[in-house]
Amino acid sequence: MARRQEAVVFVLDTSRFGEDVRWRLLDAGMPFVTRIDDAMRVLDLLVRERDQAPATTGAPERPAGAGPLSAAVPAGFLTEPESKSMFRAYGIATTREQTVRTAREAAVAAETIGFPVVAKGVSRHVVHKSDRGLVRLALADADAVARAFDDIASALVAAGDPDAPNVVVQEMVRGEAELILGARYDETFGAQVLVGFGGIMVEVLHDIQVASAPLGPEQAHAMLRRLSIWPVLAGVRGAPAA
Repeated sequence: MARRQEAVVFVLDTSRFGEDVRWRLLDAGMPFVTRIDDAMRVLDLLVRERDQAPATTGAPERPAGAGPLSAAVPAGFLTEPESKSMFRAYGIATTREQTVRTAREAAVAAETIGFPVVAKGVSRHVVHKSDRGLVRLALADADAVARAFDDIASALVAAGDPDAPNVVVQEMVRGEAELILGARYDETFGAQVLVGFGGIMVEVLHDIQVASAPLGPEQAHAMLRRLSIWPVLAGVRGAPAA
C-alpha cells in the first residue's frame, strides 16, 4: 500500500482522562495540543509554510546590471536618499528627486522636476518624519516650496539634527494604496522578506506578512492575498486592480 505524506495534528482535549494517551504520544515522540484554538493556529502555520515554500517555477532573477552596492552607502540606519540609491542599484524604480540645502535650491529643483512636488527633511536621527513636521505634500509652486523648506529646516533644528538643513524635493506620485516592503537577515531564520500596509499607519494596524527568501512570484502574490488590505489592491468600489 502506498504511503501518503500528510501533516497530522493530534488534539487531546480530554483533560485528565486522556493522560495515559498523552504519555504514550510523548514517549513515541509525537507532538500534540490540548486545545482546539491551538490546533487551528498550528494548521494555519502549516498552510503558511506550504504557501511560502520556494517556487519550482518563476524563480526571481536579478536585473541586468544589479549591484554591487555603492561604496558611498554607509553602514547602519540609512536616510531615504541613501536607501533609494541602493534600490536603483538593484533595478528598482524610485521617484525623481534632488537633495537641497537652501530655499532657493529647493525652488529650482521643484521647477526642474515639475509641480506638484513633495518636500521632506533628511535626517539620520529621525525615523518617523511626519511626527516631526518634516513632510510637506502637494506643493504647487516655487513660493510654496520655499516656505516648506524654511518650515522643515526649522523642524530639523528643533529635532536636534546636527546636519540640518538637508531637504529632499521629489516628484509627487499617487497610487491606490500605500505598501511597505522590507527585508532583513535573521541569524536563526536567514533572509526574511516583509510586505504590508504601509504609510504612517504601518505600526498601528500591523497588517503585514513575513516569509523566508527566496520567493517566487506565486509566493509573493500569496503574501499579498493574506493582507487585510488585499481587497483594495484587487479592486473595490469600481476601482481597477492595482
